[in-house]
Amino acid sequence: MSKYNQMMQYLNPKEIIKKTQIPHDNARASVTLQSSTVRNYAEFEKTIIAYVAHHTQKVLGMPLPPDLCLSKARRFLDSSIGWDNAVYIAMSGAEGGVPQILNELNDSFKQESKQSYFTYFLHQVLDPMNFSETVELMTELKQKIGAYAPESFNYISAQQMAGNYEDIIWKYIDSVSRHRNLWDYSSE
Repeated sequence: MSKYNQMMQYLNPKEIIKKTQIPHDNARASVTLQSSTVRNYAEFEKTIIAYVAHHTQKVLGMPLPPDLCLSKARRFLDSSIGWDNAVYIAMSGAEGGVPQILNELNDSFKQESKQSYFTYFLHQVLDPMNFSETVELMTELKQKIGAYAPESFNYISAQQMAGNYEDIIWKYIDSVSRHRNLWDYSSE
């Protein structure tokens, strides 16, 4: 079996969505709130910790301890809308209030899960230290998507692509999983 076909067994968009998106969306959907706002900062932290613990319990089968819940939430929110902005949104109810904050956290969980899944399975198929395997995969990728790629793609050799193979494959997989109709073209 070719390297490309081996990779796509694990990294096809349908599989990624099933393994990394749906479990997180189900965890988010299982949470109901009494209010779309919080009264103060302490209630904000308590709400966020409870949500992250619930989310990890649903997805992983066990909740994280409160300190790790808060740390993960802070890291996720800092990288998306900003922690201070999240506190403001939750306290004011602006921009969707607490439900929007939980949606932001869920989106971050999904992105983290997708990236982890991608890296793990890519390295199961491809030895990152084996240049000839990497070139083989890039050659196959060029053949599969060449007709649908910009014309400039034709001027980049598989050897040049091999130096940045993870980023190239991630962008490819990410785009076809966002645009599910493209999956039909990539699996031909």
